[in-house]
Amino acid sequence: MSRRYDSRTTIFSPEAGITSDANLLINEGRVVSQGYLMRYDDLIPVENLVGRLCDIKQGYTQFGGLRPFGVSFVVAGWDPIIGFQLYQTDPAGNYSGWKATCVGENSSSAQSILKQEYKKDEDIEMSLQDAVDLACKIMVKLTDTAKLDSDNFEFATLSLVDGTPKIHQFTSSETDSLLKKHIAEKESKTEE
Repeated sequence: MSRRYDSRTTIFSPEAGITSDANLLINEGRVVSQGYLMRYDDLIPVENLVGRLCDIKQGYTQFGGLRPFGVSFVVAGWDPIIGFQLYQTDPAGNYSGWKATCVGENSSSAQSILKQEYKKDEDIEMSLQDAVDLACKIMVKLTDTAKLDSDNFEFATLSLVDGTPKIHQFTSSETDSLLKKHIAEKESKTEE
C-alpha cells in the first residue's frame, strides 16, 4: 500500500514574498517529501525538508541569468526524533530554528514584542492558547489594515493528538471571534 505525503506534520507559511515563488517551492517540498517517503518508508524530518528547500533557493543565487526566489517561509513541523520545530528561511537560502519568529512587514516590531512577551522558562512551556493569543495580539497591534477579520487573516495550529500531529486550520468564525477579543482588549487599553 502506498502512502502519500503526510501534510499533518508540516505547515508552510509563505509570510513574505512572491506568491508564485512560494507555490513553486511548496510543490517542490511535496515532491521531496514524497521521494523521501518512497525511499525510506518514513516521513521526512522537518529540518531535512527545510534544508532541501533552502538548497534550491540558494542554488538560484549562484548563477547569472537566474532570478533568486523572492520568498521567506516560516515552517512549523513535528517529527518523532526532535519533536516540534519552527524554522525561518530567507530568499538567499539561509534558515534558522526558533521558538517564536515572524517575517514580513513590521517583523522587527513583532520580534521585539516576542522578545518581551514570549515565556522562555525552560521548565514551563507556553500553552497553545497562550501562543495563539500572543500571535493574535501581535497581528492586531501591528497590522495596517482597517478591517481585521477572517478575510485578511488565517490561523492554524500544530499539536499532538494521541501521539499524532494534527493541523487545526481555524474556521472563519473562530478567526473572527479570536480577532474581536483582541481588538476589544486593544481598544480598552487605548481608552485607559
